[in-house]
Amino acid sequence: QILIQENNIDKQILYIANKIKDLLNEDIYDENLKANRKIKFSDIAILSRNRSKTIERMVQLFKEIKLPVNASFKR
Repeated sequence: QILIQENNIDKQILYIANKIKDLLNEDIYDENLKANRKIKFSDIAILSRNRSKTIERMVQLFKEIKLPVNASFKR
């Protein structure tokens, strides 16, 4: 069961998740293939200046809604 809270952070994260899902229906030009192809999850990155509770919450929510996610935190 997805534990989505009714707060602004969760709404923003879900907005990002929906945009990612929309992108997966788009084509991009792949220089290696010299052809268009569908966007894959591995083509998408979300960058943040700092590790915050928001990023940790994003990772948690993405996992709950079955979006592949990998977070790397450097100090």
